[in-house]
Amino acid sequence: MKNKNKEKRIEKHSNGLLRFLKILFLVIAILCLVLAALFTTIEIGVTVFNIILGALMIMLSNKYKRELSRRKEMTPTRIKHKQTYEEPILEAQRETLSTVPESREKEPNIPETKTERHKIAGTSFKQNDIESLGEENECYSWTKKELVELHMDEENIYRLNFPDGPVEIIPEPENKYAKSAMKVLVNGVHIGYIKKGSCTHVKKLIDENRIIGIYADISGGKYKRVYVDYDDIEDKEIYDIERDKTDYFASIYITIKER
Repeated sequence: MKNKNKEKRIEKHSNGLLRFLKILFLVIAILCLVLAALFTTIEIGVTVFNIILGALMIMLSNKYKRELSRRKEMTPTRIKHKQTYEEPILEAQRETLSTVPESREKEPNIPETKTERHKIAGTSFKQNDIESLGEENECYSWTKKELVELHMDEENIYRLNFPDGPVEIIPEPENKYAKSAMKVLVNGVHIGYIKKGSCTHVKKLIDENRIIGIYADISGGKYKRVYVDYDDIEDKEIYDIERDKTDYFASIYITIKER
């Protein structure tokens, strides 16, 4: 029963604490073995004691090392916004590129592709519009303890989640600031513009029909972040939480056919 309680206590430790304890016990073990070597010819009792203590420290260090390895194996790989899209259609009257997510079967002679990231400009003027796209993030309501147990400490947990498509890129020649301007819409909502220096490049990709798919990555707004510390005197973990907010920001990822 005692061993089970110890294992449960170890499972509650954060990854940072486990790494610290692993190194700490390993250093103590090395010191014990060094002392044992120094006292070999002086005091046999001290030598034996240091050898036994060093072995125990190595066992403890290995225990924390195994727990870190176990967590690494159990942590799922996160795949960020990976979707397959249908060939984009450019409407002549609007010169609009629209991409709609839709799975498709693999076809022979599929061309090589690459993905470009384009940070969206002008989002600071579209904060309310971007927020209207958001949906409540269930993780935001979780307690500090729940977030730590799921290894979600030390990361921003935003209040809202955002869709990644469909995305439209629409030329805006009537724009008074730049005739080459291209606005970006997600689910029909205008979230900002392609950066000025990239407009000519993106327009060329559209004209050459090289774009295979586009998805958006939107984040920001209210968030909370859990920090974990360990009280050696009380022998327990201490949770602290930070709450703050940032502006909403966005990027789009354009998958294109290589030449």
